[in-house]
Amino acid sequence: MIKIFRATFEESLNIYDDPILKYLKDRGNVSTKPRPILTKILIVLGLLLLYGITKLTATSVKGGVIMKDSPLLKPHINFIPLWLFWFFLALWFIIAMVIQLKKYPAIQGILSQFRAWLYLIWLMIFLNLMFVTMFLFSMTILGIVAFFLIILIVEVVIIKAKINSLNKQILNIEVNENKVDDWMKSLISYIVKYGWILIALFMVWKFIFPTSTEVHTDFIGFITIVVMWFIINIAVITALVYFELPLLLLGYYINKYSEEYREWEGQTPEQWYGKNYFKKIRKKEK
Repeated sequence: MIKIFRATFEESLNIYDDPILKYLKDRGNVSTKPRPILTKILIVLGLLLLYGITKLTATSVKGGVIMKDSPLLKPHINFIPLWLFWFFLALWFIIAMVIQLKKYPAIQGILSQFRAWLYLIWLMIFLNLMFVTMFLFSMTILGIVAFFLIILIVEVVIIKAKINSLNKQILNIEVNENKVDDWMKSLISYIVKYGWILIALFMVWKFIFPTSTEVHTDFIGFITIVVMWFIINIAVITALVYFELPLLLLGYYINKYSEEYREWEGQTPEQWYGKNYFKKIRKKEK
């Protein structure tokens, strides 16, 4: 893990060979343009969603009704108290303010996406706590621990595969053949190319059989929800590792070798840093 942060400037340029960064760079999305109004609307909606999850969980503990044929037992412990929401909200805003102070045009898009991914992590923490609240007594403590232990094992395999791939790509460090990373690259490629086909097939299926996707409250429905809970966790972890890790690594090296990247991009100091940030740098130098 430490090796990928020790590349020289010339070696760091190899990160652009990452398939995700290639895709973003070809579409011009590595450094996105700021959209303050849209960003504020999305932030408000996102915070309302998290607050809704917090209140829904509290309501289910206080007076939730469990159907007779459901194996789901009534929850008695709320793992998302209201104070936890306010704590995460304050923490998220502090991080957002620090990012705002540190950002300049060259890394603005990367930091903005990092802030969005922080929100996604917060959302996943609350979703998992909500599911733990709802399923703790049905799955038992041992079952919950086993559930997250399996997720942790899969997460370690995914992260290790991607780090090995980045080490080989950036530093040309020879590693054993990485079947996991090759499989993930193929999967991501297929999703990008053919994902719309699956959505179209689902819409057709739903139109022909409108009751086929109704939520069941029996044991099958219980297992289905647990499986979906597991898949969502793995999907988000995979997205964070394969989409966000290369982008954050690029931002790290752009900030570390800022002048080298500026000259490589052929920009003036004011274009690269922005007028206000450039003035701060000049004051510090004096």
